[in-house]
Amino acid sequence: MVDRAAIARVALDVWLTRIRFALATAVVWAGLHYLLSGYVLPRGLDRPLVLVAAPAGLPAGLLFVLVIWAAAVLASVIGGLGDGRRPLMVIGLALALWAFERDGRGGTMDSWLLLCHERPGPPTSEPYLRLLPDYAYLLVAVGGAWYLVRMLRRRGWGGTSAPSQSPAGVARGLSALLVAAAITGVGMFFLTGPAVGATWRGQVYFAVALSTLAGTYFASRATGVRHAAWYWPVPFLVGVIGLAVAAANPALMLPPAYRGLDTIPAWGLARALPVELVGVGLVGGLWVLGRRATPGTSEAEPG
Repeated sequence: MVDRAAIARVALDVWLTRIRFALATAVVWAGLHYLLSGYVLPRGLDRPLVLVAAPAGLPAGLLFVLVIWAAAVLASVIGGLGDGRRPLMVIGLALALWAFERDGRGGTMDSWLLLCHERPGPPTSEPYLRLLPDYAYLLVAVGGAWYLVRMLRRRGWGGTSAPSQSPAGVARGLSALLVAAAITGVGMFFLTGPAVGATWRGQVYFAVALSTLAGTYFASRATGVRHAAWYWPVPFLVGVIGLAVAAANPALMLPPAYRGLDTIPAWGLARALPVELVGVGLVGGLWVLGRRATPGTSEAEPG
């Protein structure tokens, strides 16, 4: 006989979890919107969301890091820790929504290239190199958030403790990271649009979400590693490689007739701004880990 009361309790718990997740995301987005967009970053629909472009410079980046660290704690309090993925997914979704405020066309990588090149001419490495500090800020912010979540879990505060990892497990974890990054990079290469086409934020989000989801899914199936610790760095690895290659050859994928234009991204892996790639990548890559684990998968984390 079906226990309707038990089913109702499970359904209620699921919806409460979703509501708490949405509330935590709204709180984190509000902090980014009102503190950073309101007081630190340059305004305007066509202004790309780039931390290093802020007039305040280093203080703007440090404020961003502090906001994300505070967001990790707030997301853990409001949305719950779970297995540790949830706070990072909250941060990722809030970052994606924050970037999407500039609508689907304004403030994309095309806008950043136009902003960096005051005079028309051949593409240069400067715009891509100037974006690397953004990944550094994001890495400190998200890495610190992950550390805070781990500390809360180890203290038994609303989450499950994680077992230690063996050297063989670390090797498998690194393999999972590299496989996921490779699949994500291939997916973004083909899904971000034609080489000479305009950059649309919706298409970039679709490409990053699908690519990171596929990368995490197939890497977890191939290696048996499902812990989020090995997958949240994937967007950073893909993004830094994308910018490094673009800086080395700014006209990499451009046809000869377009190599005199400096407002077209060098290739697909450089079409997403750092905040876009990290935000959407965290959601896409970590969401799939919430599906039912397959036999033989590992839930351990490094350290």
